[in-house]
Amino acid sequence: MNHRLSPSIRILAAPCILALAALACNLPFGAATPAPPTETPPQPATADLYTEPPPLFPTDTPSAPATPTATAAPTDGPRVSFGGVSFEVVPGVLSSAAGTIDPLQEGEAGMTGWPGPAPEDIRFELQGYPLAQPWIKPQILVFPIQEYAAVNAPAGEIAARLDNLLRAVQAGVDHLPFLPMWNAGQVFYARPQILSFRSGQGIRYLTCYAQALVRIDAGCLFYTFQGLTSDGKYYVSAILPVDLPDLHTGAADQKWNAVMADNTLYASYLGEVSQLLASASPQAFLPDLNNLDALVSSLIVSPTVTLKTPAVRAFSCPGAQASRLAPASRARVTFTDGTPLRVREDAGKSAKILKTIPEGTEMYIIEGPKCADRGVWWRMQTKDGAIGGWVMEGEDGVYFIEPWP
Repeated sequence: MNHRLSPSIRILAAPCILALAALACNLPFGAATPAPPTETPPQPATADLYTEPPPLFPTDTPSAPATPTATAAPTDGPRVSFGGVSFEVVPGVLSSAAGTIDPLQEGEAGMTGWPGPAPEDIRFELQGYPLAQPWIKPQILVFPIQEYAAVNAPAGEIAARLDNLLRAVQAGVDHLPFLPMWNAGQVFYARPQILSFRSGQGIRYLTCYAQALVRIDAGCLFYTFQGLTSDGKYYVSAILPVDLPDLHTGAADQKWNAVMADNTLYASYLGEVSQLLASASPQAFLPDLNNLDALVSSLIVSPTVTLKTPAVRAFSCPGAQASRLAPASRARVTFTDGTPLRVREDAGKSAKILKTIPEGTEMYIIEGPKCADRGVWWRMQTKDGAIGGWVMEGEDGVYFIEPWP
């Protein structure tokens, strides 16, 4: 399956292209240094990321604790299973599902991001879905994320972003992680919520992807869940189209017609739609959002099949000690003699030093390895997303960073 954007997505011939559609190029999340997040006490498994409906581009971290949601607890009904991945057949969402393995993609020569390479993945297409003609097939995808990141670095950046959000509530979240990579931008998001499944944890939210001005309705709106298994080996993506009757009223038509007459109104239009989606009851959506949460929560991801990946060039680093790390995995600075670890602009001791981080600092490995100065180097990001760059894994028999749960 080609995971580039479905040709059925609505792209309006508007003269004003969204500024956020630059995301269609899949720019790395690490391209700009994000603001340091505010650490908060551990949240319940189903805690809201925000206590109030988030604005179009949230900038404030909530001061009140989030309210847990009790509707997502899975039951023990009939299940669909394929290749070691299974989930419950939730009434009102599906009657069955067909599992398959999507072929690997070699990608365009020298390209990363959406036109780049991708390994095989497990895909389920849901049958008996309540929307008669959804704009995209309702589906659940499971990616081997470490193998994906090894051949396409932006996949590692997306996984790092998700891992960071799951470990610390952050301010200034302008877009949320999403796989597969599409040649379009995330227009907005609403109702973000941390949600656990039986093999890990992730974030669910409502969103729409487009390349130009687009009306938010059943033609682009979907529920998505983006999750990581507890062992960090697999990335789960649910793409489930949804609809809300309030998006089809006369008042909604008038607001959209106003945008068509004046493109500068689009940002305020998106803000109003976000508030509408956030304030609607879960039962008002088709399908019921509670049922979609229950489906996601029932997921068991423990693949029993080996997913093939595009060829990775053999790595050799003469004089370096054996590497113990991999892309899309967690690590930390080892405890040695108290010396902080240098984070550099690129691999190599001559590269500019950006920051130093103390022993015990946890990080997420995004890209690598590279060989320089008789050492193995990795591009990383600290778990709070505040610092990113290249670090040396070790030298002279001493490891500076190590795998970490």
